Amino acid sequence: MAWLNHLITNFAELFKWFYILQPWEQALRVRCGKRIQLHGGGLHFKVPYIDYIFKQNTRLRISDVPAQTITTLDGRTITLSGALQYRVADITPLFMKLHMAENTIAQECQGILTEYIAWNEFKVCDPKSVMQHVQTKLNLELYGLDDVRFILKDFAVVKTYRFITGDMDTWTDHALETDSAEDV
Repeated sequence: MAWLNHLITNFAELFKWFYILQPWEQALRVRCGKRIQLHGGGLHFKVPYIDYIFKQNTRLRISDVPAQTITTLDGRTITLSGALQYRVADITPLFMKLHMAENTIAQECQGILTEYIAWNEFKVCDPKSVMQHVQTKLNLELYGLDDVRFILKDFAVVKTYRFITGDMDTWTDHALETDSAEDV
């Protein structure tokens, strides 16, 4: 029965000679796999099976920059996370240059954060300086994005504890037990 549904859907595609974009959308029409044309809101015509349409919402959006823990040049450890605000201005470079755009720009932002914190001492790694640095270094205009703003959501200076162990084969379960009330 699925084959019948597939057949009807493909047959109906023959009669779809137009598409409508909302004012906050853009679309790329790709004809025969090589000619690309950008369209804004309104009614547009297409040739079935020859033209492929890729729609994109261009309104303001915010995406998470995942938490990460970074050690400064002088050995202090900072855990932070953020959010990236942006708007799609032109979908042509966005589609031509990026795959999985949200993940890619979050990773780019994390790289800038890591570079700044790891190569500076703690005294210059305050939240305001970190946000300003990311804001100036992050260049998303080449992907067709504008109104870019980085916001720190979490910023904490943490103490890290590391266990230095010898041979891991001799590790025992009692080493993980907590102290009893008598030992404290």
